[in-house]
Amino acid sequence: MVSPEIAALEPLLAEVVQVADSEVFLSGTDSRDSWTVEFGVYSLGCAVRPVSDYVASIDATEPDTPYVSLQNDVLSVVEAPYRALNSYAPQEFKRTVGGTIESISKAIDRNPRLASFAQQVSQSDSRIGDVTESRGYMGTSIAQQLAGVVYSRALTLSRRYAPTEMLLEAYRAGLFVFGWDWEEEVVLCLRPE
Repeated sequence: MVSPEIAALEPLLAEVVQVADSEVFLSGTDSRDSWTVEFGVYSLGCAVRPVSDYVASIDATEPDTPYVSLQNDVLSVVEAPYRALNSYAPQEFKRTVGGTIESISKAIDRNPRLASFAQQVSQSDSRIGDVTESRGYMGTSIAQQLAGVVYSRALTLSRRYAPTEMLLEAYRAGLFVFGWDWEEEVVLCLRPE
């Protein structure tokens, strides 16, 4: 028998897998250059940026970039508490969340648009490196971001944490998320073509 908490959590997590496994995922087809989404009292945005912004953001020599902000200020605030609480969670909960993360990783790995998008980005800027390296880096980034959505939903049994929900909205629109701008409260993205 499934506990009431798991029954409430499963559809929230299934939605994340559906986005990662959808035809629109990384297609760029359903996206505008910018838009906002209302999350209760918060209004968060999404903005498509050029590849040069992405390259500057992932520059490891810069400590304060939109990529670093996404990792440290959005994702780690849900990952750390999730990992702490998960160490004492029931096995059923661990299996449910772990299975979801695995399903998302498989959907990303089998997505043919990831390889073509990595090639598009690699050809746009010589600093990116080869396509294989770019594909691996992008796939890992996507998996970490969608895991952040899963962790926040698992912690709250809701769609409460607006920043991770905005990440999911960007992926639902076919974009690739690479950063977070706290001043503007905007998710920064690239549009796959």
